[in-house]
Amino acid sequence: MFTKKQFITLLGIAVVIFLIFFTAFYTVSYRKGLEESIVNPNALIETFEGISDIDEVLGEVEEDSVITPDTRITLKVLDQNDLIVEQQEISSMSLLGKNSEELLNLFKGYELEHFTDKEVILTKTMYVVSEAPSYKLGVEGDEIGIVVGGSNPAFISLNLYTKDFSSHTVEILKEKAISLTIEQKNRLEKDAYYIEEILQNYNE
Repeated sequence: MFTKKQFITLLGIAVVIFLIFFTAFYTVSYRKGLEESIVNPNALIETFEGISDIDEVLGEVEEDSVITPDTRITLKVLDQNDLIVEQQEISSMSLLGKNSEELLNLFKGYELEHFTDKEVILTKTMYVVSEAPSYKLGVEGDEIGIVVGGSNPAFISLNLYTKDFSSHTVEILKEKAISLTIEQKNRLEKDAYYIEEILQNYNE
Protein backbone atom coordinates (compact mmCIF):
# COMPACT_ATOMS: atom_id res chain seq x y z
CA MET A 1 0.00 0.00 0.00
CA PHE A 2 1.11 3.53 -0.87
CA THR A 3 1.22 6.21 1.64
CA LYS A 4 -0.91 9.27 1.04
CA LYS A 5 2.16 11.28 -0.04
CA GLN A 6 3.27 8.57 -2.49
CA PHE A 7 -0.24 8.30 -3.95
CA ILE A 8 -0.42 12.07 -4.57
CA THR A 9 3.04 12.00 -6.19
CA LEU A 10 2.10 9.12 -8.54
CA LEU A 11 -1.18 10.84 -9.42
CA GLY A 12 0.66 14.05 -10.28
CA ILE A 13 3.13 12.18 -12.49
CA ALA A 14 0.26 10.41 -14.29
CA VAL A 15 -1.48 13.73 -14.97
CA VAL A 16 1.73 15.27 -16.35
CA ILE A 17 2.34 12.25 -18.62
CA PHE A 18 -1.26 12.43 -19.87
CA LEU A 19 -0.96 16.13 -20.66
CA ILE A 20 2.32 15.52 -22.55
CA PHE A 21 0.77 12.77 -24.70
CA PHE A 22 -2.42 14.80 -25.32
CA THR A 23 -0.44 17.88 -26.39
CA ALA A 24 1.80 15.86 -28.69
CA PHE A 25 -1.19 14.10 -30.32
CA TYR A 26 -3.11 17.36 -30.84
CA THR A 27 -0.05 19.08 -32.34
CA VAL A 28 0.61 16.26 -34.82
CA SER A 29 -3.06 16.04 -35.85
CA TYR A 30 -3.38 19.81 -36.36
CA ARG A 31 -0.24 20.00 -38.49
CA LYS A 32 -1.32 17.07 -40.61
CA GLY A 33 -4.74 18.63 -41.26
CA LEU A 34 -3.17 21.98 -42.11
CA GLU A 35 -0.68 20.43 -44.53
CA GLU A 36 -3.44 18.47 -46.31
CA SER A 37 -5.57 21.56 -46.78
CA ILE A 38 -2.63 23.40 -48.41
CA VAL A 39 -1.14 20.56 -50.43
CA ASN A 40 -4.41 19.10 -51.76
CA PRO A 41 -4.67 20.53 -55.30
CA ASN A 42 -8.32 19.54 -55.66
CA ALA A 43 -9.57 21.69 -52.80
CA LEU A 44 -9.85 24.95 -54.79
CA ILE A 45 -10.92 23.24 -58.02
CA GLU A 46 -13.88 21.56 -56.36
CA THR A 47 -14.97 24.86 -54.89
CA PHE A 48 -15.63 26.37 -58.38
CA GLU A 49 -17.01 23.29 -60.12
CA GLY A 50 -20.61 24.43 -59.60
CA ILE A 51 -20.04 27.90 -61.09
CA SER A 52 -21.00 28.36 -64.74
CA ASP A 53 -18.70 29.94 -67.29
CA ILE A 54 -17.51 33.19 -65.69
CA ASP A 55 -17.23 34.95 -69.05
CA GLU A 56 -20.85 34.09 -69.78
CA VAL A 57 -21.99 35.56 -66.47
CA LEU A 58 -19.97 38.77 -66.69
CA GLY A 59 -20.50 39.74 -70.31
CA GLU A 60 -22.10 36.83 -72.17
CA VAL A 61 -18.81 36.40 -73.99
CA GLU A 62 -17.40 33.06 -75.07
CA GLU A 63 -13.67 33.75 -75.23
CA ASP A 64 -12.95 30.85 -77.60
CA SER A 65 -15.49 32.11 -80.12
CA VAL A 66 -14.54 33.95 -83.28
CA ILE A 67 -16.61 35.55 -86.01
CA THR A 68 -17.64 33.18 -88.80
CA PRO A 69 -19.54 33.77 -92.07
CA ASP A 70 -22.75 32.81 -90.25
CA THR A 71 -22.26 35.19 -87.30
CA ARG A 72 -25.02 37.80 -86.99
CA ILE A 73 -23.49 41.13 -85.92
CA THR A 74 -25.73 43.90 -84.55
CA LEU A 75 -24.70 47.43 -83.55
CA LYS A 76 -27.02 49.25 -81.14
CA VAL A 77 -26.92 52.87 -79.99
CA LEU A 78 -28.82 53.48 -76.75
CA ASP A 79 -29.87 56.72 -75.08
CA GLN A 80 -29.44 57.55 -71.40
CA ASN A 81 -32.63 55.59 -70.62
CA ASP A 82 -31.37 52.45 -72.42
CA LEU A 83 -33.85 52.98 -75.26
CA ILE A 84 -32.65 52.08 -78.76
CA VAL A 85 -31.85 55.19 -80.80
CA GLU A 86 -30.32 53.36 -83.75
CA GLN A 87 -29.78 49.73 -84.66
CA GLN A 88 -28.12 48.15 -87.67
CA GLU A 89 -26.69 44.82 -88.79
CA ILE A 90 -23.27 44.65 -90.44
CA SER A 91 -21.69 41.97 -92.60
CA SER A 92 -19.43 39.48 -90.87
CA MET A 93 -17.32 38.82 -93.97
CA SER A 94 -14.85 41.64 -93.30
CA LEU A 95 -14.46 40.54 -89.66
CA LEU A 96 -13.88 36.81 -90.10
CA GLY A 97 -11.74 35.21 -87.41
CA LYS A 98 -11.91 38.21 -85.08
CA ASN A 99 -12.29 37.50 -81.36
CA SER A 100 -14.01 39.74 -78.80
CA GLU A 101 -10.89 41.76 -77.94
CA GLU A 102 -10.04 42.44 -81.58
CA LEU A 103 -13.62 43.47 -82.29
CA LEU A 104 -13.66 46.00 -79.44
CA ASN A 105 -10.43 47.49 -80.76
CA LEU A 106 -12.15 48.09 -84.10
CA PHE A 107 -15.37 49.53 -82.64
CA LYS A 108 -14.14 52.13 -80.18
CA GLY A 109 -16.73 53.32 -77.69
CA TYR A 110 -18.81 50.14 -77.96
CA GLU A 111 -19.28 47.45 -75.35
CA LEU A 112 -19.97 43.76 -75.89
CA GLU A 113 -23.45 42.74 -74.81
CA HIS A 114 -23.19 39.30 -76.38
CA PHE A 115 -20.44 37.41 -78.21
CA THR A 116 -20.69 33.89 -79.59
CA ASP A 117 -19.92 32.41 -82.99
CA LYS A 118 -23.68 32.61 -83.67
CA GLU A 119 -24.45 36.18 -82.61
CA VAL A 120 -22.58 39.33 -81.65
CA ILE A 121 -24.24 42.42 -80.14
CA LEU A 122 -22.26 45.64 -79.63
CA THR A 123 -23.83 48.55 -77.75
CA LYS A 124 -22.91 52.19 -77.25
CA THR A 125 -24.67 54.66 -74.95
CA MET A 126 -25.03 58.33 -75.80
CA TYR A 127 -26.85 61.23 -74.20
CA VAL A 128 -29.77 62.40 -76.34
CA VAL A 129 -31.46 65.75 -75.89
CA SER A 130 -35.12 65.48 -76.83
CA GLU A 131 -36.39 68.13 -79.21
CA ALA A 132 -39.01 70.32 -77.54
CA PRO A 133 -42.39 70.17 -79.37
CA SER A 134 -43.69 73.17 -81.28
CA TYR A 135 -47.35 74.08 -81.85
CA LYS A 136 -48.86 75.84 -84.86
CA LEU A 137 -52.27 76.24 -86.42
CA GLY A 138 -52.53 74.21 -89.59
CA VAL A 139 -54.72 72.34 -92.03
CA GLU A 140 -54.95 68.64 -92.78
CA GLY A 141 -57.37 67.75 -95.52
CA ASP A 142 -60.30 70.04 -94.88
CA GLU A 143 -59.84 70.06 -91.10
CA ILE A 144 -58.26 72.83 -89.07
CA GLY A 145 -56.22 71.89 -86.03
CA ILE A 146 -52.97 72.08 -84.14
CA VAL A 147 -49.82 70.83 -85.85
CA VAL A 148 -47.39 69.39 -83.32
CA GLY A 149 -43.75 69.48 -84.44
CA GLY A 150 -40.65 67.96 -82.89
CA SER A 151 -39.58 64.39 -82.24
CA ASN A 152 -43.22 63.20 -82.09
CA PRO A 153 -45.15 65.09 -84.81
CA ALA A 154 -48.93 64.95 -84.72
CA PHE A 155 -52.11 66.73 -85.83
CA ILE A 156 -54.77 67.56 -83.23
CA SER A 157 -58.12 68.20 -84.88
CA LEU A 158 -60.24 71.03 -83.46
CA ASN A 159 -63.34 69.83 -85.32
CA LEU A 160 -63.27 73.03 -87.39
CA TYR A 161 -63.38 73.01 -91.19
CA THR A 162 -61.86 75.18 -93.93
CA LYS A 163 -65.28 75.86 -95.47
CA ASP A 164 -66.17 77.92 -92.38
CA PHE A 165 -63.23 80.34 -92.87
CA SER A 166 -62.20 82.79 -95.54
CA SER A 167 -59.79 81.67 -98.26
CA HIS A 168 -57.24 84.19 -96.95
CA THR A 169 -57.35 82.68 -93.45
CA VAL A 170 -57.15 79.15 -94.84
CA GLU A 171 -54.02 80.06 -96.81
CA ILE A 172 -52.38 81.44 -93.67
CA LEU A 173 -53.28 78.25 -91.80
CA LYS A 174 -51.91 76.07 -94.60
CA GLU A 175 -48.60 77.91 -94.36
CA LYS A 176 -48.47 77.11 -90.61
CA ALA A 177 -47.57 80.73 -90.02
CA ILE A 178 -49.35 81.08 -86.68
CA SER A 179 -47.34 79.71 -83.74
CA LEU A 180 -49.00 78.82 -80.45
CA THR A 181 -47.78 78.87 -76.89
CA ILE A 182 -48.42 75.83 -74.70
CA GLU A 183 -51.14 77.85 -72.93
CA GLN A 184 -52.88 78.67 -76.23
CA LYS A 185 -52.64 75.07 -77.34
CA ASN A 186 -54.22 73.81 -74.12
CA ARG A 187 -56.99 76.42 -74.28
CA LEU A 188 -57.79 75.56 -77.91
CA GLU A 189 -58.18 71.91 -77.00
CA LYS A 190 -60.86 72.93 -74.49
CA ASP A 191 -62.47 75.65 -76.59
CA ALA A 192 -61.93 75.44 -80.35
CA TYR A 193 -63.58 78.82 -80.96
CA TYR A 194 -60.73 80.49 -79.10
CA ILE A 195 -59.12 80.35 -82.57
CA GLU A 196 -61.09 83.47 -83.50
CA GLU A 197 -59.25 85.50 -80.86
CA ILE A 198 -55.90 84.11 -82.01
CA LEU A 199 -56.67 84.97 -85.67
CA GLN A 200 -57.82 88.46 -84.72
CA ASN A 201 -54.60 89.15 -82.80
CA TYR A 202 -52.55 87.77 -85.71
CA ASN A 203 -54.26 90.02 -88.23
CA GLU A 204 -53.66 93.04 -86.05
